[in-house]
Amino acid sequence: MASVAGKALYFYESDSGEIHIVELDDKTLTLNISGTAQLQPAGPATSPFWAKVSRGATEYGLKPRFLNVCFTTTAPADLELGRTYPVVVLATSEFNAATVNGTVNYQGEDATVRGKIDENIYPGI
Repeated sequence: MASVAGKALYFYESDSGEIHIVELDDKTLTLNISGTAQLQPAGPATSPFWAKVSRGATEYGLKPRFLNVCFTTTAPADLELGRTYPVVVLATSEFNAATVNGTVNYQGEDATVRGKIDENIYPGI
């Protein structure tokens, strides 16, 4: 998909199995869970609705699932050691493979999973 100014369009698999388009940081695919590089689900999109990462709490739409990761030993040059960062997980199977307090690799550095946040649809349906 297209890439613009550090952002890229990806396919995202919702918990219901539909494929949505989502705009994310172009480093999203550097996430590696259990030795498997994150891959976007096969397109094309099957839903007319985009997943929206920065959706407000009362704004309608699908907010994708993500992991909160924290770098505890070494951080990439543009990120801070000890700070927690949200990273969207594009496929349900990859999200399920991650474990809280487990290790993932993001942007070439190992990080600890501090939390798993499920996708959210507002209004809840």
